Order: sequence, then C-alpha cells, then structure tokens
Amino acid sequence: QYQRKHRDAMKEAEKIVKNAKESAKKLQVQAEAELAESMARREQQLVDRLKRMEEESINEIKAYAAQLAMRAAQQIITEKLDKKTNAKLLEKSIEDVHTNIH
Repeated sequence: QYQRKHRDAMKEAEKIVKNAKESAKKLQVQAEAELAESMARREQQLVDRLKRMEEESINEIKAYAAQLAMRAAQQIITEKLDKKTNAKLLEKSIEDVHTNIH
C-alpha cells in the first residue's frame, strides 16, 4: 500500500510538473508576442515622431528663408527706389488693387 501511494504521489507530482512546464511555455510564448507587439508599436511611434520633427524642421527652414527673402527684397527696394519712383510704384499698386477688386 505504501508503494502504491508513493507511485500515485510520484505520478501526481510528474503531472503537476508537466502542467507547470506547459503553463510556463504558454506564458513565455505570450510574453514574447506581447514584447514583439510592444517593440513594433514603439518603433512606429519613433518613426512617426522623427517624421514630425523632420516636417517641423523643414517648415522652420522655409519660414526662415521666406523671412530672409523679404528682408533682402525690402533692403533692395529701400536702396534702389528714390521717392519719385516709390510714389509711382505705390500709385500703380493702388491702381492694380482697384482694377482687381472691380
């Protein structure tokens, strides 16, 4: 009877160990899948963030270039136009606005 109980206990212990190993394997597979998903999500977030940063940088450069162009044009106009030419240009611009409005 002792030997039978011992065998039954050993079988039960083996069953418990087998179930534990199976559960551990399932948990490992699940954890690996979750890790892969998390890494893919984080990688996409980084790609998106880098793209936004690149777009922002390009927009800043364009805005700066536009400012430089405006300053250069203003400086050239200021240096090259005398009062008489400036008055004619202003008058022509007003006429153009009036013509385009009507």
